[in-house]
Amino acid sequence: MAITILHVDGFEHNTVSGDRYSSAERGGTPSTSSPGVYGYGRALFMNVAGHWISPLLSGAPYTTIFTSFHYKPDSNVFNNEPLMQFFDDSVSTVQVTISAQFSAVSGKFNLSVYRGTTSGTLLTTATGAIPPAGFWCHVSVMCTVNTTNGRVKVNIDGVTVIDFTGNTQNTANTRIDRVRFPVTTSNGYNYDNWIIASGLPTDPMLPEIRVYTQFPTGNDAAQFTVSGAAANWSAVNEAPPNGDTSYNYSSTVGQQDTFTFSAPSIGATVHALQVCYDARRDDAGPRAMRAVVKPTTTAYDSGADDTLASTYFIYKKIWMTNPETSAAWTPGQATAAKFGYKLTV
Repeated sequence: MAITILHVDGFEHNTVSGDRYSSAERGGTPSTSSPGVYGYGRALFMNVAGHWISPLLSGAPYTTIFTSFHYKPDSNVFNNEPLMQFFDDSVSTVQVTISAQFSAVSGKFNLSVYRGTTSGTLLTTATGAIPPAGFWCHVSVMCTVNTTNGRVKVNIDGVTVIDFTGNTQNTANTRIDRVRFPVTTSNGYNYDNWIIASGLPTDPMLPEIRVYTQFPTGNDAAQFTVSGAAANWSAVNEAPPNGDTSYNYSSTVGQQDTFTFSAPSIGATVHALQVCYDARRDDAGPRAMRAVVKPTTTAYDSGADDTLASTYFIYKKIWMTNPETSAAWTPGQATAAKFGYKLTV
């Protein structure tokens, strides 16, 4: 798969009101209290009009974006509701909207693609594409913005239901900066296992991908000082994070903690590993940290500093390949690796 993964969220470990998405990446305070697909962990639940999530994407803008997620409507809504949108941040304008609307005829949701918002130009529609309320489905989308060679392709549970080619450009620019999950009414929508990637229009669609979120179960190498817990690993393994109730701290540049995890039972393909850590500074600063992965005996950091704020925020680093081999992760390597964080400033 010749794509680059830009964003991963399984929504298992925290709320999304501000500790994972910055004020520029969200509107309102969406919740993760809803149970996730497969009965595993949590899912993003949105049911307040005007709320949205739209992560900043490294390397943006792009002309082609891939995204995939699991989706479940909470009720059979006859309104034409945006399911997702692709944004041109330079002019704060929607390039493409994909919407869903329940049909009493099919007993399922129809999908529609618009250039711009749902009040813009209707490009195409797929009848009965999404199951009714209460049922999860997997949605995979590719969007290319162009006046003549634009394309929007949508797969539902591995089946292509939309493949539009033509004018998808709603602004003066052939760019996509962000993908947004919006809510326009008080109806409830569930999202899980969210992947956003860049690539070429000729690349294959993202397959059904499950995000496994694991929390520390033991120390590998602990150098930070623990507070409020018996061991470093148990100070950082709660979901959602408990802030200053239990934590690890250090003011010594170069110190790091790495932890062991219980290996999940995963599939044959590992698309990427993501390390997340929740941190803040409690002195005048500046302070910075990096995510760390340890495939066997050598620890590799993310290579770029995360500058800490005075409030907690969850920082992340995606490794699509094993830094020890420069090749794709094998399931055995992925489940045996250790993870953690390092103080760099």
